[in-house]
Amino acid sequence: MLCFRPLRNGQKPNFYINSKGNMKNNLLKNKLGMIGPLKKTIESDTKYKVDRIKELTGGSMNYVFKVETSQGTVVARIFAKNDFPDDKKLLWVDKALKKAGVNTARIIFCTRKNKPFRFGYMLTEFVEGRDGWSAIRNGDVSLQKYFETFGRLLKRIHAIRLSKNCPLKTSSPKGDYGWFRDVLRNFARKSFLSEKSYVRIQDFVINTLTRYALRCKKVLCHCDPGLQNHIYTKNGRIILIDWDLAEIDIFFRDFSVITIDNKKMDLFGKRQAVTRLIQKAFLRGYGRTGFTSIEIQRATDAHHIISHVQNALAYPPIGKGAVRYKRTTKEILKILGRYPYTVKVSLYLSCVILKSMLLLE
Repeated sequence: MLCFRPLRNGQKPNFYINSKGNMKNNLLKNKLGMIGPLKKTIESDTKYKVDRIKELTGGSMNYVFKVETSQGTVVARIFAKNDFPDDKKLLWVDKALKKAGVNTARIIFCTRKNKPFRFGYMLTEFVEGRDGWSAIRNGDVSLQKYFETFGRLLKRIHAIRLSKNCPLKTSSPKGDYGWFRDVLRNFARKSFLSEKSYVRIQDFVINTLTRYALRCKKVLCHCDPGLQNHIYTKNGRIILIDWDLAEIDIFFRDFSVITIDNKKMDLFGKRQAVTRLIQKAFLRGYGRTGFTSIEIQRATDAHHIISHVQNALAYPPIGKGAVRYKRTTKEILKILGRYPYTVKVSLYLSCVILKSMLLLE
């Protein structure tokens, strides 16, 4: 069924509600057209009286609005996909964080019903504050104190007990990172990566993480805990938001994200020095990990390589994308330059790898 506002002669519809089949879903392309249906829906589902709605910056998977109501301010997220984010996962995480006493933007309401929004929507608490980088740059808190505080917070999150009915996906459930071979092979084909470099990257990442995973306990990982997903409040608390990518993994998964190169680090000095400062401050707050500083750096570098490869694969290898692949290859080889590589690849293995890459073309 196609529903739209009454139109004057010759006027085109602003948005569609509950469009089906192959029909273009203009509702998800016209954010202003969402405000009316959103107001009506919130008042119907929650009995709140909506006073004002303001569009906020959102990602490609959500359309986000700040909603002022008679019961306080909330955040509305209109989902743009049917299967993402996993609302069962988000509800489980919300409940687990609450039980552990970890501050978060609580979920108030969530539905996947397709009226009026095709994929449903969710309401969460609105938390007043700044994102992490803005708080540090504004002088609300020092860089060191911020990451020490965040280290203590993440330690509490990683200590949350994972129940049997936990709906979160487990990354590399058997502790084997062999899945990275296919990802890297795809990258190698698009970036014209040499066979030697392909084998070297594969060996470093898979061997490092497979070996270290045997010594790690699987924990609840946010998987994208960069400072853009932090809210620093006036009372000095850090609220970690946007749990869409959460999985069960080893703690290095989260640690690697906060230490990956970020242009905003340049505001505080040379990037390499700032990265070291962040690592030390975070680990002071996090406490014992059971790994040496050299092992932590190696595991972090392995995760950084995975991130670089996956980020590059989000773009086609043409035009600016080709430049991105070239830059990514250079960055990965720079990371590997810190570690000696003495393993000789047999002629047979070289032929097998080269053949498999050619078959994918």
